[in-house]
Amino acid sequence: MPLPAAIFRNDESARQLVFDRPHEVILARTAEEFAPALEQAQAASDAGKWLAGYFSYEAG
Repeated sequence: MPLPAAIFRNDESARQLVFDRPHEVILARTAEEFAPALEQAQAASDAGKWLAGYFSYEAG
């Protein structure tokens, strides 16, 4: 299975950021997994890592 990738494009500046080959994938499939995944994402951010991804509508 291919790894996830995200592209963020700014049309005004004609710049884009491409995030591929992730160091880690943080995933929550159930409501019970959401808070721990969010804490894991916060810890990665606190460690200076970039985060790219999304929360679906169902995340509430």
